[in-house]
Amino acid sequence: MFESTSAIELLQRLEQFDETNQLEVKTASQVGDSLLETICAFANEPHLGGGYILLGVSRDENTLFAKYYVQGIRDSDKLQTEIATRCANDFNIAIRPHISLEEVSEQTVMVLYIPEASPNDKPIYFKSKGLPRGAYRRIGSADIRCTDEDLAIFYQGRNHQAFDLTVLTDAEFEDLNPAAITEYRKLRARVNVDGNELELPDEKLLLSLNCGKYIDGVFRPNIAGILLFGSRNALRRFLPMMRVDYLRLPANEWIADPINRYESLEIRDAILLSLPRAMAAVVDDLTSSFFLPEQGLQSIEQPILPTRVLREAIVNALMHRSYQVHNPIQILRYPNRLEIRNAGFSLKPIEHYHEAGSFTRNPTIAAVLHDINIAETRGTGASAMRKLMEKAGLTVPLFSSDRSGNQFISTFLFHHFLEEKDVQWLALFQDLKLSDEEAKALIFVREVGSINNQYYRDMNTSHTLDASQHLRRLRDAGLLEQKGKGSATYYVPGVRFRQSLSDNLEPLSDNLEPLSDNLEPLSDNLESIRVQLPSHLQELVHSVGLRANNPNMRNIVLQLCAWKPLSANDIGAILKREPRYVVDRYLKPLIVAKLLEYTIPETPNHPHQAYKTIQQNDTFLETPVL
Repeated sequence: MFESTSAIELLQRLEQFDETNQLEVKTASQVGDSLLETICAFANEPHLGGGYILLGVSRDENTLFAKYYVQGIRDSDKLQTEIATRCANDFNIAIRPHISLEEVSEQTVMVLYIPEASPNDKPIYFKSKGLPRGAYRRIGSADIRCTDEDLAIFYQGRNHQAFDLTVLTDAEFEDLNPAAITEYRKLRARVNVDGNELELPDEKLLLSLNCGKYIDGVFRPNIAGILLFGSRNALRRFLPMMRVDYLRLPANEWIADPINRYESLEIRDAILLSLPRAMAAVVDDLTSSFFLPEQGLQSIEQPILPTRVLREAIVNALMHRSYQVHNPIQILRYPNRLEIRNAGFSLKPIEHYHEAGSFTRNPTIAAVLHDINIAETRGTGASAMRKLMEKAGLTVPLFSSDRSGNQFISTFLFHHFLEEKDVQWLALFQDLKLSDEEAKALIFVREVGSINNQYYRDMNTSHTLDASQHLRRLRDAGLLEQKGKGSATYYVPGVRFRQSLSDNLEPLSDNLEPLSDNLEPLSDNLESIRVQLPSHLQELVHSVGLRANNPNMRNIVLQLCAWKPLSANDIGAILKREPRYVVDRYLKPLIVAKLLEYTIPETPNHPHQAYKTIQQNDTFLETPVL
């Protein structure tokens, strides 16, 4: 039975948590599309249990914190009638909201409770717009227009056929790979050696797994059958982009070096065969650590990331990805992290990952992987990965679900908190008395480049309000800079953050810069540049020597780029430094300090990018302070 929540209770909830997936405020004194879209979203969202809308309340836009005030509504009787009428007439199935009026601060406010529709009634949508444009879901505190995949989830709840059960009428049993079928039998026997299905011939076995149908007496595999057991040729014919790409990148950002972009391995095989290949490729390439088990005599070598975490992440990408989107799965191995990207946003909202239960985009594939103990289908995978990473002393995994881009990303840092270098860097901010949670957030930003409320909460197991307050404190201290608004808010390095990196770029005096005696610069005219180099610049370059701890290095770079726009390869060759090192240690900080500028500013990673010095009041700044 429905139990109402008062307007006062809802206002208190707003002050504490802001708008949530179950609470929305509106100032409207009339019924517009925005109100009806929220009603539609609350009715549709699976397992949400409906939501509340508080009418006659407004947010104070002059404060950064969640602060609301009662504005009140006019002609409440007319408004009630209009809401009830439009809820009954505008949607494909009538919605019956619970409506109550209350007096708060001598103003009338209206509380609407929208119950969740039954699975057989979903999706609820605007009759005038049709599907999918007329249907909405509640994701976080936003009302999001549904996609075809959202509709598939609703239809699955009504026992409609899932996409992976689509029969490929041109496919035959011969399109399946016997090795994949053998692999299934082997794995299934480990789980249940007496399984009755193992006694069946191959065709009957696949039929029992729901991986195909007999049509006119001929066995026709469905999409799940081809994905799980298909030959490479069959995959190319029917699902040409079904593959796993393993990419090893040389820097911590995507395509930082346009020339040496990445090393790649393409895995195109049935899921049962591509999974072990992908696992082996990643494990073989990861840095290993050694540990001595209790009461052990020999140290054991293991990858820096737990293998169970890797398996869970790769299995999830293969099992939950959208096969209606023609993109490969990408496993990106950066020097400081591993990212796994797959098509298809998460059907289960990330904020509910700590709860049991899962939404399966490909139920047949999920069932087969569950039967051979490769995947669990209870929605506990994210929690298990978190615990394993924490046990290994690593940052918890971070998940990002992008509905607009229809993509899901899992991120795993190779970073142990807190290492000595982290403590030394964080000491620069000791005046702020950072908490452990805030320190973790700063290190995450240093490694990845940005953070949002969701990542902060996942990393520190904190509440939304606490995460918001901590991130704002770091912002107000100049360590972070706020970008975006509302649920799309995120934070990037602030002025003080960037300054701390710039001040600490130079290694200790006893360290040497990475040098290269055989650099092959991109510029064809490097020899002429050397000849043309003015004598005072030649003297400066000669004075650099081998030591990195040269206080005039950035000044020399500025003077070189003031003479003539030069590329990173040009500067690296002139100074006998690796171009990548020159970019990270000098060029980027000087760009941030607005002492250098790009010659192609619209494309920073352009292969012909060069740098030129910004003149300071028509006079060259000889001693820049960064």
